[in-house]
Amino acid sequence: NPVKQYLHRRPQVYGTVGVESPSNRAWSFAVDYTHLTNEGGPSRVLTLTQQFQPAPRFQAQLISEWDQNDGELKWLETVTQPIVGSQALSELTLAVRLSYAFTPHITLQVFGQWLLAKWNYRNLRLYVDNHQLTPTSTADPTAFSDRVFNLNAIARWELRPGSTFYLIYTHGVETDRLISSNSLRPFADVSLLYHLPADDVVQAKLSWLF
Repeated sequence: NPVKQYLHRRPQVYGTVGVESPSNRAWSFAVDYTHLTNEGGPSRVLTLTQQFQPAPRFQAQLISEWDQNDGELKWLETVTQPIVGSQALSELTLAVRLSYAFTPHITLQVFGQWLLAKWNYRNLRLYVDNHQLTPTSTADPTAFSDRVFNLNAIARWELRPGSTFYLIYTHGVETDRLISSNSLRPFADVSLLYHLPADDVVQAKLSWLF
């Protein structure tokens, strides 16, 4: 459209609290919790970050984040006619990062990420303008889900100062098949990803300084 369309939301009140341990230990952690108010219900985000470094050459990081949204105003459909609704979202994200230095010039990094999410819309309304919404219905889907697993491994070899060789492996799996239960099932949903077709890519890169 010639004029960009915006969703006019009510002011949000939110609060955040966090706790963390000293970062110079073999194991350290940080916990953060955020609570927001929305028109259709609160949103809550809980994040746990852990870092392990048992030896100077090895470091591991684990990030876990849980999102629970009970009613944030979001777009549902914008292609044919703009429809908005109160979005109920449950999402779990896990990220693992491993780093190991065989020598100062040869390192290996592995990064894995799992994303599990399901969301649906209620109280559907037709967008009239930035400040006016009218009740409506739609035949389009109002329930969605997404499950993703990505793995990246990067081997780095510094042949000489300024010249480096990289070997990269990427593994990716994704499905948007609807989740039948009312809540996420982390173990079952993650297990499903391991039995689906995946995209696997191997790349090599040489950077040479003349």
